[in-house]
Amino acid sequence: MDCPFIRNPIDVEAVIIRNALRRERIFRPRLDILSFPEEYLFEQHIGKATVCRAVRKVSLALKCLLPVMVVFPGHKPVRNIKEEFHRIAGLPNVLGCVDGTQIPITAPAENEADYVNRKSFHSINVQICDAAYIVTNVEAKWPGSVHDSRIYRECRLSNRFARGEFDGYLPGDRGYPCQPSLLTPYPDPELGPQQRFNVARCRTRARVEMTLGILKSRFQCLQKLRVTPERACDIIVACAALLRGELQLRPERVIRPCIDVLAFPEHFLFERYRFTSQSIIYIHNLIRPYISNITNRSRALTSQQIVCVALRFFANGSFLYNVGDAEHLSKATVCRVVRKVCLALKRLLPMFIVFPGHKPVRAIKEEFHRIAGFPSVIGCIDGTHIPITAPSHNEADYVNRKSIHSINVQIICDAAHIISNVEAKWPGSVHDARIYRESNLSNRLQRGEFDGLLLGDRGYPCQPRLLTPYPEPGPQQNFNRAHCRTRARVEMTIGLLKARFQCLRHLRVTPDRACDIIVACVVLHNIATIRGEQHPALQIDDADDDPIHLPAIQDGRTNVSMLKRHSIEC
Repeated sequence: MDCPFIRNPIDVEAVIIRNALRRERIFRPRLDILSFPEEYLFEQHIGKATVCRAVRKVSLALKCLLPVMVVFPGHKPVRNIKEEFHRIAGLPNVLGCVDGTQIPITAPAENEADYVNRKSFHSINVQICDAAYIVTNVEAKWPGSVHDSRIYRECRLSNRFARGEFDGYLPGDRGYPCQPSLLTPYPDPELGPQQRFNVARCRTRARVEMTLGILKSRFQCLQKLRVTPERACDIIVACAALLRGELQLRPERVIRPCIDVLAFPEHFLFERYRFTSQSIIYIHNLIRPYISNITNRSRALTSQQIVCVALRFFANGSFLYNVGDAEHLSKATVCRVVRKVCLALKRLLPMFIVFPGHKPVRAIKEEFHRIAGFPSVIGCIDGTHIPITAPSHNEADYVNRKSIHSINVQIICDAAHIISNVEAKWPGSVHDARIYRESNLSNRLQRGEFDGLLLGDRGYPCQPRLLTPYPEPGPQQNFNRAHCRTRARVEMTIGLLKARFQCLRHLRVTPDRACDIIVACVVLHNIATIRGEQHPALQIDDADDDPIHLPAIQDGRTNVSMLKRHSIEC
C-alpha cells in the first residue's frame, strides 16, 4: 500500500505480521534466595546479559570496599598477629606470608603475548599476603608473564616496608629476592640453624598456600575467567574481599525438617530406596542396636532416619550432597550415616552370607540341575569390577585391564540369585584366579568340606571342585552349553546387585570404605531376595571377558578336574 507522506515507504503489512510474530518478552519468576540455606545455590531465573551486568556491578561495589575489608597487617593488633604466626613454627616478628598465583583467563584481544605465563597459558599473576587464612593485601593487575619479584618490588606494600612503617617481615619463597622485610629460604642450607630456619619458614609460609587453596575452592570462577583482563582483575579483588568478609562471620546453623519416609506410597519407596516399607522396618530392627545415637542432643537423627538415608545413597549412587538435598541433611551428616550403616551391615555378614546357602545342599543341587541338567553344582563363581576414584596410595595397583580404577569382587551365588560368598578386598589389577586361589573358600573346598562343584568361566583354572568350559569344544559342546546356561545365574545375580544399588556404578570413596559399601550392598541384596522384593531392571555384567587362564604346570589336580569334566560330559 502507498504512503506518500513517508519519505521511505514501509511495507505496513509486513511490519504488522512481524510484530505479531515477535517473541513475547518473558518475565520469569524470581526466587527468594534468603528462604534457602546459605550453603546452597539455586538457578536464577534471569538472562545471561542481566547476569553479566549484575556481576560487573557487584564487582565494582566490592572493589570500593577493599580498603575496609583488606587491611595490612590485619584488623587485629600487630602483637596478636605475630603471636599467631609464632605458634606455628616459632618464627618471630612475622606479619604475614606472601605468594603469587596464576588465575587463568581467556586470551585477550590486545597484548596477548604479555599474558602468557611460564606454563604457556594466559593468566593474571596475583600476589596475596595473608595472616591466618585472612587476605590482608592483594595485587591483581599484572599479566601472567610478569615475575613475582617484580610485582612485589613495584607494589605499594613494598614501599611502605621500605619506609619503615611496619616492624616485622614477610616469609616468601625462592621466587622473591631476600630483603630485610622479605625473608626467603637458604638455597643450600647447612645442618643446624640454617636448616631449622628453612623448616620453620616452610611451615609458616604454608598458610598463604592454604589461603590460596581456600580462595580458589570457594570461588570456582577463579578456575578460569572468560572476561577481559580488566574485568578479571575486578572479579579477583571482589573474591578476595568476599573471602575476608565470609571468614569473619560464622554462618548460623540451619536445622531442616526431616522427612517421614514410611508415609510415602510403596512404589515411591521402591524407586528411591529399593525396599518396601515392611522391609525397611525389618532392616531397621536388625541394625538398630548398632546405629542408635546415645543421646538426642542437637536433634540427632533417629535410627529409622539413619537407615533411610543410607538406603537412599545405596539405591541411587549420587553425590553425597545430592542425597543430603533429597533428605534435608548436610553432606557431612550423610557421610557419617552411610559409614555407620555400612559397619552395622558388615556385622550381619555371617547371618546372611553362608556357603553353600541357607537351604540344604541337596535342594541347592536340585535347583541348579533343573536349569540345564548339570549335576552336583552348589554355586557359580565370577568376578566383577566396582569402579572407584583413583586412590592416593598405591594408585597403580587399582588399575584394571580396562584402564580404570576398581575393586575386583569375587561373588558366588546359588540358583535363586542369593549370594553365598563374597570377597571384596582386592585391587582391580589382581586376577580372578588369584582371588579364588587365596580365598578361604578355596581351601575349604580342597579339604573336602563340601560335596559339590563350582562353575566358573575361562578366567579360572580347571580344578576338581571348580569346573570351567572346554576351550575348543568338539564333542563336548553339550557340556559347554549346559555349563554356560547354569553359570549365567551368577552374571544375572551381579546384574541385579548393580541394578538394585546404583552406588556400585562408581564409588567416590577410599578403597577401604568402598569394600565396606560393597559388602553392605551384598547383605542388603540377600535380604531383598530372601524377602521377595521386586527386582529392578536387570543389567548383565560383562561375561567371559577375562583372559583365558593357561596354567604353567599341569599338576595332578588339573588332570583329575579334566577327568571329572569329561565324566560329566559323557
